[in-house]
Amino acid sequence: MKSASNKRRSNSVLSLCFDGSRMDGVTLRRSNGSAEVTAVINANLSLNLLSHEPELVGQEIRQQLQAAGVRERRCVVALPQNWALTMQVDVPDLPDADLESFFQMEGERGFSTGPDAIALGISRFQLPGGEQRATVIGIPRNHLERLDAILRAAKLDPIAFSLGMPSMHQLASKPDEASLSLLVGEHSLSLEVGQGDGIAALRALDNALEGEGPEREVNLAALVRELRVTLAQLPPALRTAIRVLRLFGSAPWCDRIGHDLREPLQALGLSVERVAVLPATRLGITLSAGAKANPETALAACLLAGKDISPGFLPPRVSAWQRFSTRYSSKSLTYAALAIAFLGLGVIGLFGYQEAQLSRLRTEWSRLAPRVEQLEALQQDIKQYRPWFDASVRHLTILKRLTEVFPEDGSVTAKTVEIRDGNVVTCGGTTKDAPIFYKMLDQLRALKDVSDVTVDQLRGESSRQFTFSFHWGEKAQP
Repeated sequence: MKSASNKRRSNSVLSLCFDGSRMDGVTLRRSNGSAEVTAVINANLSLNLLSHEPELVGQEIRQQLQAAGVRERRCVVALPQNWALTMQVDVPDLPDADLESFFQMEGERGFSTGPDAIALGISRFQLPGGEQRATVIGIPRNHLERLDAILRAAKLDPIAFSLGMPSMHQLASKPDEASLSLLVGEHSLSLEVGQGDGIAALRALDNALEGEGPEREVNLAALVRELRVTLAQLPPALRTAIRVLRLFGSAPWCDRIGHDLREPLQALGLSVERVAVLPATRLGITLSAGAKANPETALAACLLAGKDISPGFLPPRVSAWQRFSTRYSSKSLTYAALAIAFLGLGVIGLFGYQEAQLSRLRTEWSRLAPRVEQLEALQQDIKQYRPWFDASVRHLTILKRLTEVFPEDGSVTAKTVEIRDGNVVTCGGTTKDAPIFYKMLDQLRALKDVSDVTVDQLRGESSRQFTFSFHWGEKAQP
């Protein structure tokens, strides 16, 4: 996947951020060492990015941009946080040329998918003790390709796809600092654990949001619980080094969340720092007063400052010749191309040159052979000790059994399912009838692999919200 580099540097850029049905954007123009906000876009889209036709969604985006007076075509995009899958891996002592293949294999194994289905981004970081680690971020390729088609239908020229949280964290933190960054959006909550400029963890905390539409609020207890869980999963050296949580966002409840979080986070040894404006210390350019601390502004500012935007997920461009050959390829064209190729080889007669090339390649192979043998031995160890797939398909079995106990009439509906450590399952949703909900729990308790079924939350009147959890595995014999 591509990322925007210094070669694509421009004096003006449009930056868009998508969050559910929400589209926020900003255009920044650079002049004499400063960047000024020239337009701001805040709109709710009626069409869904992933389900409606790209041409129709692109037309709606174009109409919103025209209404805001935006003429800039080059754009960078902050992808929705809930598109991203993440995993952490230890970085082995391998040459950089071999690490890319290692990360690719780890991503395919961890996400249980092939390279054609998911695009990977890598963020490396060093723990306070010196240990090298990396976060592997995966985003479905069909999501990226649809978004690319939507933007082109909106007559835009996308030059970078990335996540907004890393850019905000890098601009607001010190170069070697370990910290938490929490982005409060109108439709989502995003958390990043940063170590220096690297991503140590990245999570979407949407299950801490309650309600729908304008009445949506943050469940403070659920948010604090998710923060505790995230910190508990970090390496001890990194957890000890974290001293601050930086709060980003312009949602109406953002300031209230910052106030409410101070006391519970103080008990964890953390302070809360509200970031409303992006600092220009690490940027190298001065931002205007209207440059708020949000993903779209951070991405645009990094691009105008000549900084690489990573991890990048922009799909590769397909050339006109590739589109032509794919569309018009046939047996006759294939045979004609082969005939021309053979004729050219016969006329030129480069047998001697070919032999020289083969000799050179043999020499290079003899030099590379020891390294290849070492990599093959490493791959054999990976296959022996870290199998690609779990033959028991544990997660699918849990989801199947959980689905079977839910009523088919829709009186009990699940919204979130989280599986931790392979055997601790937490489910949240809504129910219209409490007796039916408890009857469903009795059916769940009757399953032979289910134990410790507990109701964590059941509240509300006409439409009750619930959260329950259970352990999956063989029940202990009495």
